[in-house]
Amino acid sequence: MRLPSTGDFARRLNAESRRAALTNAIIGQFMYYNTPAALNEFQPSNLPTPEEQAAFLAAFEAAAQHHVFADLQVTGAKQPLEILGEDKMEGYQRGITGQLADFGLLPDDLAEIGLTFEADGQSWLFLAQAVRLNDRWYLKALSGVVGAMMGVGFAQGGLMSQ
Repeated sequence: MRLPSTGDFARRLNAESRRAALTNAIIGQFMYYNTPAALNEFQPSNLPTPEEQAAFLAAFEAAAQHHVFADLQVTGAKQPLEILGEDKMEGYQRGITGQLADFGLLPDDLAEIGLTFEADGQSWLFLAQAVRLNDRWYLKALSGVVGAMMGVGFAQGGLMSQ
């Protein structure tokens, strides 16, 4: 739950909430691409015993061991037009205009990000949305309008295999 930033305590709670949300998004990305069965097709999972919980975490940890992105190389940036194509730009503009109105932003204060990168021998596209507040840029959402239009699911966290 986002709290009004009325003081240091509320700001710290909001920061921790955001940190937890990003951690969950990164876990979702990993599981979507590396341990999809563990996502259980997005149905609730029940691991009632300590043994089942330990087995799940051990399998998750083992799967994560070979995914060290020390070789990650950003290879480029893509604009929404390059990703979506001309035929989808009208819908994209509607989506952006709606978000600008919802958040009271100026057009230059919202940016869709598309980065290409290579990691672990694979090509990827990372989609996100950033917002400028008080002359600082912040990551607003993984996926953004472009990702939504490309069908990037929540658990993918803005990542698409190329």
